[in-house]
Amino acid sequence: MNTWKAADAKRHFSKLLSSSHDAPQLVLLRDKPVSVVISYEQFARSEAMRGTRSMDDWLDELVAISKSEGDPEPPVRSDRREQFIDENEWTS
Repeated sequence: MNTWKAADAKRHFSKLLSSSHDAPQLVLLRDKPVSVVISYEQFARSEAMRGTRSMDDWLDELVAISKSEGDPEPPVRSDRREQFIDENEWTS
């Protein structure tokens, strides 16, 4: 990341903008960071990512749902053959 003093950024604004396509450009005012200039493409990517949720967010939500609802009961299935009984027991 290149660093620019505010006065230099003002004087060389066109160069600052073209440099932002390669990497973010940090602008300092009285030796303190005040701004970062980035390309529009990088800005658009970061805006698109802002709306997406992280996997951590999804897992936190699923844990909360699981705690509030508990584990579901398995459905009763009377139309299936019991696989752990003897075949003779099934037909009798």
